[in-house]
Amino acid sequence: MKKVLSLLLGLLMMFGTITACAESGNEMYTVNTKISDVISDPVFGDYGRLIFPVHSGYYSGDTLGNLHLTWYNYINPDKTVEIANYFKQNAQAGNQIFYDIYTDEEKAADPAKRNTGLFLFRGNKNGKVAICNAGGGFAYVGAMQDSFPHALELSKKGYNAFAIIYRPGADTATEDLARAIAFIHDNADELEVDVTDYSLWGGSAGARMAAWLGSNGTESYGEKAYPRPAAVIMQYTGHTEVTGSEPPTYNCVGTNDGIASYHTMENRINRIKANGTDTMIEVFDGLPHGFGIGENTVAEGWLDNAVSFWERNMTKSTVDSPSDIRDFEGDQSRKPPFPVEGDNNTVTTARADGYTDQSLYLWDKDNVPATTDYTTNNGGYYDDPDFVPYVTSMLVPRDVQPKGAVLLCAGGAFSFRGDYTDTVPTAEELNKLGYQCFVVDYRLHPYTQEEGALDLARAVRFVRKNADIYRINPDNIVVAGFSAGGIQAGEQAMNFKGDINGTKLDSRYIPDDLDKISADVAAVGVIYSFYGRLSVAELDVDKLRNANLPPTYVCYGTNEVFRNQIERHITALENAGVTVGVNMLEGYSHGFGANGNWCPDFDKFLLSVFSEEDTKPNITVDKPVIENGKIKFSINSDADLKNIYLITALYEDKILQAVNVNETNGEFSILPEKTYMVKIFVWERNTLEPLMQSFSFDNLKVDDKTMKFPV
Repeated sequence: MKKVLSLLLGLLMMFGTITACAESGNEMYTVNTKISDVISDPVFGDYGRLIFPVHSGYYSGDTLGNLHLTWYNYINPDKTVEIANYFKQNAQAGNQIFYDIYTDEEKAADPAKRNTGLFLFRGNKNGKVAICNAGGGFAYVGAMQDSFPHALELSKKGYNAFAIIYRPGADTATEDLARAIAFIHDNADELEVDVTDYSLWGGSAGARMAAWLGSNGTESYGEKAYPRPAAVIMQYTGHTEVTGSEPPTYNCVGTNDGIASYHTMENRINRIKANGTDTMIEVFDGLPHGFGIGENTVAEGWLDNAVSFWERNMTKSTVDSPSDIRDFEGDQSRKPPFPVEGDNNTVTTARADGYTDQSLYLWDKDNVPATTDYTTNNGGYYDDPDFVPYVTSMLVPRDVQPKGAVLLCAGGAFSFRGDYTDTVPTAEELNKLGYQCFVVDYRLHPYTQEEGALDLARAVRFVRKNADIYRINPDNIVVAGFSAGGIQAGEQAMNFKGDINGTKLDSRYIPDDLDKISADVAAVGVIYSFYGRLSVAELDVDKLRNANLPPTYVCYGTNEVFRNQIERHITALENAGVTVGVNMLEGYSHGFGANGNWCPDFDKFLLSVFSEEDTKPNITVDKPVIENGKIKFSINSDADLKNIYLITALYEDKILQAVNVNETNGEFSILPEKTYMVKIFVWERNTLEPLMQSFSFDNLKVDDKTMKFPV
């Protein structure tokens, strides 16, 4: 629709319905506006000349509608007009859109610095920052195709996007970018921007700039050290260098690019990935160099994917971080930190953070399904009437590939929640085993067990909705609980699964988009607990059978006060056809929390459940052999290489030396008196996620006498 309106506006102007000329001052630009009229428009003052390449030999065409830039394709005249009018409207409104990065003294000492600066495309107040670097072969700056459109679209998403105009030449360009990063950090308050988790974007030569600053830091280019970017977004570049200090990196390129081979970009991405850094690459069939944001091409939408990649690598949540749930000092009976106050602190209003622990309310305060009318706390209840259930994520480190998600409910006889004896220490143990964990603080007395089960179901839906962000298979979500929390987990799995939502209990509840997501779980863990009611296990085999329960893990101690009930319950579950895993801990009583080393056994149980969902390729690797100064490797696979990447990486002294992609038989040249390591990774092609544990061969070196692999 926006494009249609733009075309109609252009036609109206062409046929004289609207008068447009630069001298008139208030009229907007059109495809027929002369480029020279934009450059000289008084509204821009001295910086109008920087909107288009200062070195005019690198562009042709005299109007906005027929602009051509050297080395670029798919320039959209409507986007060019939109950008020019964005500048004009903001300048006329008195909004500063251009910032010098050098002082007058610096420009006087080096006149070339007059042709530098930052154009700001304003997003949300105090929103995060993206810095966009256009390419141009380090001969000119092709901003109108390679950075202005990106910055404009990013600003529409709420980000404050700066497009840099820099001096030609690789050295001067990187110095200018380092200065721009310093300028934005030093003036963040005045600019009203949030520089934490900023990103660097670039195409072609601009991508090299982004990569250099991302890997080497501002301190390598004449400025003091400033924080490195959360992500580097690169398009169509032949940059090959990998230092091992690369930030998370996104790439995109076309298969018909005669300047930057997509094979080169894939190779570099694979080398970065081999170092344990998050990466993503999109290769677009048939596209040439310089397609920009890719409007009306097969690449359209890549920018959205790049933004998602950046967001998943942000270390600071878009919601202010709560106090650290992992702080074990203090009263062990206390509640985990509540979500911070603000507008974006619920599962429907906040952006999930896949790498930083985050607390969010499960319901909007005016739409919490309930059957209990609780208005006054006379001192007998754990939570006050204004309590809103919440979920707190406890996530694995960035370099760990998660196995699945476990949502945990603490015990406490429905009268309190023992998070710091049950859920929080267990979450830390499960984190070590590769599980994303979520502590659910559900409703207690005077609320009912059913109301609490709705809270847990809501948390399951939230995790499933954001499975990509949490890097998990959406089918591999588990609920587990301790004592009353285990009863709560069982209640959810029995009676509040699938599409059942708050309307089951409360007709006043208004379902939302989250309710469209299934609350089914892959397994249930009941720790010194069972399906049933408080102190009463469910023993009705028919009821258990009709509930179609998922695989269930039961863990309890030999000194458990409810041991008899638990063991009778296990028998009832087995008779109902439920897959049951049992772990009885010698000498343990009720309430052992994460003690007893039961988490590794739980891990094995879950993997046996998850493995039914996984189809891994059958791959074996022969021991590499050294002959004639070369390491030769052989990989045996029945997998379709169209669906996976086989990455064979050569390291010397832990430094990556070379990479082979999808070669089942290959070799690396090596040097005498050096010791090498070969690692072979198996990744899913689209997501670049590991499909199996890597193969590793250490201490490979040449034996000067035999030139063979040493025993």
